[in-house]
Amino acid sequence: MKNFTSFYLFAVLSATALAGSLSAQTVVEPNPIILNDIDVSEFEAVGHAFAINNSQFYKNYSWQRNVIEMTAGWFTAICDRNQCYLSGVSQASFYLDSGESGTMDVHAYPNGIEGGAIIEVRVQNVTDPTDFFIATYYFNQALSVPERVTNKFKVYPNPVVENFTVEGDSSADRLEVFDITGKVVFSAKGSRTNTYNIADLKVGGYVVKFYDADNNVLSTNVLIKQ
Repeated sequence: MKNFTSFYLFAVLSATALAGSLSAQTVVEPNPIILNDIDVSEFEAVGHAFAINNSQFYKNYSWQRNVIEMTAGWFTAICDRNQCYLSGVSQASFYLDSGESGTMDVHAYPNGIEGGAIIEVRVQNVTDPTDFFIATYYFNQALSVPERVTNKFKVYPNPVVENFTVEGDSSADRLEVFDITGKVVFSAKGSRTNTYNIADLKVGGYVVKFYDADNNVLSTNVLIKQ
């Protein structure tokens, strides 16, 4: 199966997600999970990830599948640490000991049809609704912004829930946030505070581009929205 992925982009996405989640008790790594150029003649494509309990206590978890986009004729399965569940099962439970990780894979079945899918999996502590993590799995849904990720500016926190802050060269005149299709979903002029609110954006992966007054790209960063 030809699961060709932009290794550089994948590594940066994984690193930024990890950096932003070190203090979280529950995480899924890597995040997001990206598989592109899937050979639809093959039986399946698998997005591999692990749910991790970073706390000092045993925890019971539940996961919930949310299909953001999926080509008609495709279907998915989710495999947690216990077993695999086909499309008819949208949620299930499992447990993790302190410091333990468990499988949280999404399998996509193209069924010979050209297309793609975006699947979200929410992993939540059963006894604490504030302790959760949302992982996003992209199948044939590559970020289509052509500029190479440069990270000349620091964007934090990353992942972000509502507000993110930018640190770096003050020469940035404006910024634009792109979704996975290359569409601009947020834009703003530079500000003294350099803090921006994207609470209205959907959970997932984005690319932030910074421009100077002459419209030259100064930096391209990956931003994960939770």
